[in-house]
Amino acid sequence: MRTYWWGSLLLVLLGCGPKEPFPVSVSGVVKLEGKPLVAGRISFITPGKVPEILEIVDGRFSGKVMTGERRVEIAAYRPYQIPADIPKSMHALMKDGKENYLPEKYSRNSELTANVKDMGNNEFTFDLAP
Repeated sequence: MRTYWWGSLLLVLLGCGPKEPFPVSVSGVVKLEGKPLVAGRISFITPGKVPEILEIVDGRFSGKVMTGERRVEIAAYRPYQIPADIPKSMHALMKDGKENYLPEKYSRNSELTANVKDMGNNEFTFDLAP
């Protein structure tokens, strides 16, 4: 009987320890000049961790990310073509691709943030100016 009591107490105490972080649902809207951003990516970043990236479609995003105060980066891409004034001999060294057309203040140098809570509403709106 005593062993049972001590075992039960141990289980209760272990169950009350610190919680591990867990992903929660987030959603929101990204606008550029007041209009929904047609397509792009939004990244929720914690220093020293892998960014969590969600797709933006027709101005909306949704998915799961870890909780906490997060830095946010937003990128939108368009096709990049080799400029016509580049000599043909250089084309082999260059490739057509995609480029982020949003200012760096929303991507690499972003100061946007989101406080992702473990409970409650995690809906965010980002209205970007050029």
